[in-house]
Amino acid sequence: MTTFSAHDAEAALVGEAIPLVRLLGAAEKGARLLLVQPGTAARAERALEATPWRYRAGNRGVHRFGRHSLFSWDGGTSVALVSGLPAAPLPSRALAALERRVWRHANETPSGVREPDSIDAALVAAVQIVRPGFPRPAWRREFLRLTELNDAEAETAAAREVGVALSLWLARRAAGLDPLADEPRATAYEQVWRASRLLQRGMRSRRLSAFLEGAPIPGHAVFRTRFADREVDSGRGVFLPVPFSEELLGAGLERLVDTRNPVVVEVGTGCGAVTVAMASARRDSDVHAVDVSGRALRWARRNAQRLGATNTHFYRGSLLEPLPSTLHGRVDAVLTNVPYAPRAYRQVSWDDMPGTVEGEGEDGLGLPRSLAVGARRLLSDGGWLVAQIATEQVEAFGTELGTLGYGDYERVAVRAGDAIVVARLSVRG
Repeated sequence: MTTFSAHDAEAALVGEAIPLVRLLGAAEKGARLLLVQPGTAARAERALEATPWRYRAGNRGVHRFGRHSLFSWDGGTSVALVSGLPAAPLPSRALAALERRVWRHANETPSGVREPDSIDAALVAAVQIVRPGFPRPAWRREFLRLTELNDAEAETAAAREVGVALSLWLARRAAGLDPLADEPRATAYEQVWRASRLLQRGMRSRRLSAFLEGAPIPGHAVFRTRFADREVDSGRGVFLPVPFSEELLGAGLERLVDTRNPVVVEVGTGCGAVTVAMASARRDSDVHAVDVSGRALRWARRNAQRLGATNTHFYRGSLLEPLPSTLHGRVDAVLTNVPYAPRAYRQVSWDDMPGTVEGEGEDGLGLPRSLAVGARRLLSDGGWLVAQIATEQVEAFGTELGTLGYGDYERVAVRAGDAIVVARLSVRG
């Protein structure tokens, strides 16, 4: 599979004769922040819309009123398009003087992409470091790199010219550098940033931080995902569908090829990507989806309605508990990717997730194990359990399935530490 790169994205824009300045990304693998002019922003979005993106944000929800859109592709490439320098929670015009200077001094590279003068780039980085929102380590690295190249007095003079002298002073101090002067007087805009930082520090709210960031962030904004040749939406507090879940869908579809009018259950549906794709691919199916999150189910229902997946039913609750008893013994396949990450793998970044990824129990298999037990009541003779778990859990989980009355398990897909396991319920005697 050919990976779409950040250079490919830039080439698509240059090919449409769209002037752009690369604000961030020359040294950052797979990520770009590109400045375009307001008059060409819509054309730039259309150019990237025509590429094989996986995730798209910025033109839905509250961000549809902003000047920031985001595209991501499989393999980790992401491009943010801005039609004004990021200044949230203020509008981009707060940095209009700096933006005019960026366009005036930008140098064109052999690829046709412009890059800002090193002093202008340092000022942009300084503002991004000190304005409120989430931490921005990439901007800090860029600022440190640039300050080694620039004359400090020339930086300070330019900062005074465009009204960001205090931001430069604070960025130098935050980066452990000598501020070189007494603290400058704040402009009205810088006073707003300072007050917002104090509010953010006092409230410690991730929702507030996301608002102050001003850019679409997974779990805090409306995203559109291309999944199994369809496009599904998700919003705040809801996981984005991941590409590997297409393998979960594919494994389920493959095992239902010879089944007429299949009855399918998906547990942990999220925004409904797998359920809607299953229902769309098999119009003769009857698909029942469960999730503990009411917010996720609202998005799932919207996606089903928008995509015409009328053969779907959604239930809120834990595992199989909310499903009606009329399904007992009638289900042909149960699909699931409920949380399974082992506790030993816990990372601080998991706290930033819109939901939990950590599984129950020391081995993380508590939920898949409970589901496998309960699924025996639902599955028909020879019905399938299709589960997404960690690769290292496959053998232990497969062995347990054998003790629960399932036949030999099979690992049908593996990617980046995750696996899809299928097992068939033995015919009851």
